[in-house]
Formats: sequence, structure tokens, C-alpha cells
Amino acid sequence: MFVFPGIVIALGTDPFVDRAGLGWRIVVGLASVCLIASSNYTLNELIDAPYDRHHPTKRGRPVPSGQVNIAFGYAQWLALMLAGLAVAWTVSLPFTLTALSLWVMGCAYNIPPVRSKDLPYLDVLSEAVNNPIRMLAGWFIVTNVTVAPAE
Repeated sequence: MFVFPGIVIALGTDPFVDRAGLGWRIVVGLASVCLIASSNYTLNELIDAPYDRHHPTKRGRPVPSGQVNIAFGYAQWLALMLAGLAVAWTVSLPFTLTALSLWVMGCAYNIPPVRSKDLPYLDVLSEAVNNPIRMLAGWFIVTNVTVAPAE
């Protein structure tokens, strides 16, 4: 959802947008963001599984209940990230770097010793940083201009 404002703002402020391939870039860009988000959610499920085994409702999920091979889960995490970045690369380098930053934020949110999701205030701040990154992703789906026009 937070990708769309970046798309709208870029369309409204950059008069030199290449509209010929815009529909394709939007579809591919959104697919890339979904792949990166899926990678981050996969990591979250894998790392939270030991805690979720003791949760009354989460313990029935596939990972905490032991239905998922953990090694395959980590392979999926990396494969989704690589697929997301490969798809992002077809849009542009700035978009790829933005997608990579979303993935890195997912790692910081989930992986110890940082694991910002376990730290009050830092949890909220790290999640809040993701929204401007998503907006920037929308911006770079539309344009490669790194600074909004001054007009």
C-alpha cells in the first residue's frame, strides 16, 4: 500500500516520466516488493518459531509445529530475496537498491543481536523507516530521478 503514494507523487512531479513502459514497471516493481516482503515474512516465521511453539494459537502454524524443514525455509528466504532483487533489477538500479534496503530492514527487524522487534521504541522506529522506503520504491518504479524537481 505504501508503494502507491510514491508512484503518484513521481507521476505528479516528474514531467519526463517514460510512460511507454510505465504499466510494465509498476507490475514488475510491485512483484519485486512482494517478493522482498515474502522473504522478510519467511525469516520472521523461521526465527519466531521457537517462541511460537509456546503460543496458544501460533503453535499450529507450519513452522512451529514442525511441518517445515528449517533448512528449506532458510533456502526459501534467500531465494525470495534473490528473486525480488533480480526482478527489481529489470526496473532500475535505484529501485533495486531500495528493494535491497527493504530486505535489510527486515533482517534488522528479525535477526539477533539487533532484532529491533524485541526492543521497545526501536521496534516502532524500524517499522516507521519502512514506510518511506516503500514510498521511495514507488518513486523509483516511475522515475530514476533521485531528487524531486524544484518546480
